[in-house]
This record gives sequence, C-alpha cells and structure tokens, in this order.
Amino acid sequence: MKKREKVMLALFVIDLFLLLFYKQVREGVRTTFTYEKIVFWWFYFYPIAYFLGGYFLSYFILAKSKIVLDKKVQKMLLVLIAAVAVVYVFGTGTMVIHQFLQCVPYSLATTIMYAFFTIYPKHVYLFSIVGFLTAICLFSHPDRRQYE
Repeated sequence: MKKREKVMLALFVIDLFLLLFYKQVREGVRTTFTYEKIVFWWFYFYPIAYFLGGYFLSYFILAKSKIVLDKKVQKMLLVLIAAVAVVYVFGTGTMVIHQFLQCVPYSLATTIMYAFFTIYPKHVYLFSIVGFLTAICLFSHPDRRQYE
C-alpha cells in the first residue's frame, strides 16, 4: 500500500468508528428536537463512508491490474468527480451554515434542502460509484502501457 492508500484507510477507519455513535445522536435528536449534531452524520460521515468503500473496492479489484485509461477520459472523469464534489460541498456547506447561523437567505436554503433531501436518501450509493471511479482514475497510469 502506498502512503495515499494508508491515509485513505485511516480516514475510513475513523469514519466507521464515528458511525458507531449515530444511534446516540439520533436519540439526542428525539429528545431535544435539534439537528445540529446529526447534520454531520447525514451530510459528511455517511457519504465519506460510501465514497471510501467504493474507493477500496476498486483498489482491491484493480490494484494489480493493467487498466490504462486514455488521458482525455481520465481528465474528463477527474473533472466530473471534482464538479460533483464541489456541488455537494457547496450545497451541504450552505445547509450546515444555515443550520447554525441562519445567514443564508431562507429561500435559497430551503431550495437546496429540498433538492438534497429528495435526492440524497435514495441515491447515497452514488458516492461509492464516485469513489470507484476515483480509484480507477488514480490507478490508471500511462507507464503501465509498457506491460501490455
């Protein structure tokens, strides 16, 4: 394992450890009716677990493979993955800021909230697909062509 995979594995273990406390946070929401703590589990810890799960699934499948993506395809995938990450971080960041500070205009916050809450619960598995594609892009190196 390279240093990158060791760091990702450490993040995955930390994230899975944090997910153990989700039930306690849910109980806290039921007693206090506030969502300050649970938004981090909904918007960050679960998607990170799915992303890293897809990443390591691809890593264990493709670590010794000789898959080589075309440079244009690899760049396009990396741009799409970065675009998905930017949109997701912007949307969830806006909702978290609105949850704590209420400085985001209410109409913008509710529009983003409705969009995320209609898409997110049904399609959280897409993070594992994004993680899988990220690993494919990272493991596809042009220097592997010499082994073909």
